[in-house]
Amino acid sequence: MRAWRETASGPGGVALIGLSGSGAARWLEQRFSPARAGSLPGPGRVALGALSGRDGPLDEVLLAREAPERFVLSCHAGEGVVGAILSELERAGAELSAPAALEHPEGRVVGEALELLPRATSEQACQVLL
Repeated sequence: MRAWRETASGPGGVALIGLSGSGAARWLEQRFSPARAGSLPGPGRVALGALSGRDGPLDEVLLAREAPERFVLSCHAGEGVVGAILSELERAGAELSAPAALEHPEGRVVGEALELLPRATSEQACQVLL
């Protein structure tokens, strides 16, 4: 299982944490309680619920399932919340790593440029990143 922070640290209301690999669904089945009766969302679906750690509640989150073993948690962006979630994942055996975009097969620079592309504010900025 691998986990990473998708969003930058700093001021903001929402943080995204990616989670993938063998064991990701199992960990979430133990830690995520959907607001509506049911289980984890299916691929391409999102569910609201509570995320808990070994010592109690961590945060109310949106859980998106991108693939059978690939998820994105949307939580409050406070460093205490994000740090607690990442610590719980690490305790469960997750390898904390850089966002998947940074591990692009053509290298880190290409991955970083592609990660910045959605935030480009002009055609010229897009051209520079591409």
